[in-house]
Amino acid sequence: AALQMKSGERERLGAYFTPPYLAAHVLRRLTAYGYDPMRHSIIDPAAGGAAFLAPLHGLISHSFQNSDQGKVLKLLRGIEIDKRLARVSKDLLAWRVALSRGAEAPSDRDWQAVENCVEVTDTLEKEAAGKFDVVVGNPPYVRIGREDYHDYVERWPDLTDKGGYLNLSMAFLHHCRSFVKPGGLLS
Repeated sequence: AALQMKSGERERLGAYFTPPYLAAHVLRRLTAYGYDPMRHSIIDPAAGGAAFLAPLHGLISHSFQNSDQGKVLKLLRGIEIDKRLARVSKDLLAWRVALSRGAEAPSDRDWQAVENCVEVTDTLEKEAAGKFDVVVGNPPYVRIGREDYHDYVERWPDLTDKGGYLNLSMAFLHHCRSFVKPGGLLS
């Protein structure tokens, strides 16, 4: 996924990709804390190259014993600001859907099935109002510069004491809390 980004883009967006072992650990912890892959809707608001979406698809699909990809995909969502990375996520999901039914490659139907799983937008501009049981992901890590600092403090005044530094990950996680249903999980 990192290869999809131009020089300097990763740093500007704060995109630091999640290694598979860490994603697997997070998913084990979520399950230990009550995440039920057959019932709970889950979103990765910084979907990147599907570090969480791909293994989540496997976990949910295995729970349904690969029987109903429509239900599997209904529970799984992602948001990605970079359209190329969103395409990587959709491609991986289409291949996983095809493989789950024993096909050698995705069909047009598989591509259509995953098209709405990953939305291309800025998560900080998205209002979700408690739609998901679980929010999981790796937030962007960029220090907010002086030119943007006051805009972030104005939007989220409880994130800083108006003098400390502000990191995009702080604002991102704070905003993503609004995506979680009462009693849900944020990781």
